[in-house]
Amino acid sequence: MIAEYYSEGNIRSFCLGDAVHRHPLFNGLGSNTCIQDAYNLAWKIAYVMKNCAGPEILESYSAERQPVGGGLVTRANQGLRDHISVWEALGLMDPSLEARRSDFQQLSAATPEGSARIARLQDAVRGTSQKFHAVGVEMNQRYESRAVYAADEKARPPLPNNSILEHEITAYPGSRLPHAWLNTKIPGKQFSTIDLARRREVSEDGCLLVRPDRFVGWRSHSTISQPKEKLVLVLSAMLSRPF
Repeated sequence: MIAEYYSEGNIRSFCLGDAVHRHPLFNGLGSNTCIQDAYNLAWKIAYVMKNCAGPEILESYSAERQPVGGGLVTRANQGLRDHISVWEALGLMDPSLEARRSDFQQLSAATPEGSARIARLQDAVRGTSQKFHAVGVEMNQRYESRAVYAADEKARPPLPNNSILEHEITAYPGSRLPHAWLNTKIPGKQFSTIDLARRREVSEDGCLLVRPDRFVGWRSHSTISQPKEKLVLVLSAMLSRPF
């Protein structure tokens, strides 16, 4: 179940978390999504209260987060359906207790029926891979709102063929800021930081503008004329207030 919208305009009433998306526990993304809703809304409210942004920026909350919630609900319900074949292979779906016991015992029987049931179970477990390896569901979030400036961009590239399992690593505005693991000179604990040389998708004299929630708000592929004026234009558009 997903709410059609999380807020209306920039009114002072906003809904988030389990109040707007209810779903089975499959894929385990419920808590993450609730926290992301709060993070997205919190920095915008803070900016408005500090007069760093106009109240119109609050209109971007529902525009950005409602599609994410919809994707989560769809994926979680599909995860539930993916497990039905597992339960059937385990013999758990027959309404008769005796039949369930008989079917389950086949799994440990050295018989053709037992081998066939084991094969069905193995196939069914492989069919749940999108639950356990669905990094794309969480990482391929795409924001399209007034709080993202993409006027300088070409059409956005499509998601990977399997957008459930594959993560699209990109610095296109509205995407999660890419990161990479780096080691220190002396081997030890890894640190997560931005791989500026490979993943930012801009030249050495370009730049990324990153929002407080670590989503890319805008990028310049290379040095441009009148960069100060351009930055003022971008910030004014993203933050819904003149600078």
